[in-house]
Amino acid sequence: MPAALGGVSGCLLLAIWASPRYGGPAPFLDGAGLGQIRGPGWWSLAVAILATLAGLCMLRWWPYLLVAAALLTVPGLWAHPGLSYPVEVSVMTSAGYPLTIVGVLACAQGLARVDTGWGAAIAGLSAGAQIFGSALVGAGWLISNVAIPTWHLGMLVVGIAGLLPAAWYIRHGDRDAVGLVGAGRWSWWRIRPIVTGTLAMCVAIPLSFLTIERLAVLLDLSGSRCTGASTWRPRSSGCSRWSPGFASPPSEGCGHWRGR
Repeated sequence: MPAALGGVSGCLLLAIWASPRYGGPAPFLDGAGLGQIRGPGWWSLAVAILATLAGLCMLRWWPYLLVAAALLTVPGLWAHPGLSYPVEVSVMTSAGYPLTIVGVLACAQGLARVDTGWGAAIAGLSAGAQIFGSALVGAGWLISNVAIPTWHLGMLVVGIAGLLPAAWYIRHGDRDAVGLVGAGRWSWWRIRPIVTGTLAMCVAIPLSFLTIERLAVLLDLSGSRCTGASTWRPRSSGCSRWSPGFASPPSEGCGHWRGR
């Protein structure tokens, strides 16, 4: 079945995106930390959001989404410490993971209407492939896995070989991948998953403005130092009652406590 073959090939691409050679954890584990998005990072986030929006609007064309995601893996495949790409290339590659996960799940949704077993298998593989990719990286902060480029090259070649028949077989689009029979083309039932999926990708935007200082203000806490160690104290004046959960009671009038 070409559609199932395309779904399995898409899962191979997910494994590639889940095992980055450089730059930290996998996309589905990595996210915007407290005030971490700066400079070109905003463009990368915008491209990822737009890629999600475009993918959700083009569910029936999921083979082409996966082909585009496969092409976006090439810069990372050839990356090495002596080679640098323009910032624009790095920004564009941020669209690869959203296009891949949307394409694979659209394939699973289309298969579920034809063969429930294959649809469930592809949906399950979409999670298992990312776990497999993360396992390839292992404890990346301790030691680098030199075999990752070989794994990536093999999975990319096999993935493209499986995607081409699927793209030809579904060249006129997969209507079942939309998942809503009888709904109007732009009815609310079709727009709702597009809106919710895009908004979910936008969660990183408010998080990027949440710095440590702003979080302390929201929690009514302020950082301080006591006896040379990092401590926290309530912003309200006066000394707080000591509880046995702390190492020692605060000195009188200090208003500080020290964690265990």
